[in-house]
Amino acid sequence: TLAKMGMSLVTLGLAGEFGPQGVAVNALWPRTVIATDALNMIPGVMVERCRTPDIVADAAQAILTREARGF
Repeated sequence: TLAKMGMSLVTLGLAGEFGPQGVAVNALWPRTVIATDALNMIPGVMVERCRTPDIVADAAQAILTREARGF
């Protein structure tokens, strides 16, 4: 969606701007998944199991515990 693309572009822009100073910029997409036609075309996707709190927590933990240079 346009909102996700905008969030991704802001993240990339900020990462490019602040990366030389050793600052990493990351983003986690919203918790909810919108059942779009594109998503429905992927075999085996179960919307109810996408982006559960434990998956988002694992992603946040992985991002927050890495050195900025690792990105």
